[in-house]
Amino acid sequence: MIADLKFALRQLSKSPGFTFIAVLTLALGIGANSAIFSVVNPLLLKPVPFDQLNRLVLLRESLPNQGLKEEGVSPADLNDWRGQATAFDELAAYRIRDIAITGSGEPELLRGCFVSADFFPAVQTNAIKGRAFRSDEDQPGRDQVAVLGYGLWQRRFGGDASVFGATVTLDNRAVTIVGIMPPDFDFPYGTELWMPLALTPEQMSERSKRNLYALGRLKRGVKVAQAQAEMLAIAKRIEQQHPQTNTDLNVQVIRLRDQQADFTRPLLSVPIGMQDFYC
Repeated sequence: MIADLKFALRQLSKSPGFTFIAVLTLALGIGANSAIFSVVNPLLLKPVPFDQLNRLVLLRESLPNQGLKEEGVSPADLNDWRGQATAFDELAAYRIRDIAITGSGEPELLRGCFVSADFFPAVQTNAIKGRAFRSDEDQPGRDQVAVLGYGLWQRRFGGDASVFGATVTLDNRAVTIVGIMPPDFDFPYGTELWMPLALTPEQMSERSKRNLYALGRLKRGVKVAQAQAEMLAIAKRIEQQHPQTNTDLNVQVIRLRDQQADFTRPLLSVPIGMQDFYC
């Protein structure tokens, strides 16, 4: 083997151009495969670490007759769903938005998520330090609290336990840190901190703006098809009561795991194309 290796090195040294191309091709091929794995590993091989993941579903409104296949959910519709649906243990709402943090280190723009009080019970994930939100904190005026992602806690605060009860400035508001999520908690994908959604009564009555995401936990034994049928029936009742905003409005119930695959597929197209090109 040593003799073969020496022979190969002598041959390569005689053709530096070929050697350069061969090394470059190998490097690009390895890089492409590494890029694919970096996407596949967190999104497919390690799906969101929720207990009984198959019971978690996303609910989306759509207007197929107007060419709008997927939209968010209006606060008023979600409120009606909570009062009428029987297929779910929890129906939570969340909204993703970048949040500026100042007052502790350099100013930084973070990926944040505003969540309803039933968000963490829906995913059945608790803070590993401190706590998640109380139900009374999902109200305007009582929502000056935040839960940090583990990575943000380590990166910005050095894992300092004294951060609990400390005040930071988020979007020019003084907010108290009350908890730290587990290291593998990453939902929605890329989120670094969570704050209460805390909608006002006026916002809760909004039906034309579909600016929320809805997450549900199915009751034990309830199938997605059963939840879908119930939600379509509820949507018809809401349409009759509010024809100006809900005519032809459809509701889709999709497993969170399936939605994750739909999200991953376009992300994989670029690195797979790179692999095909270089390999």
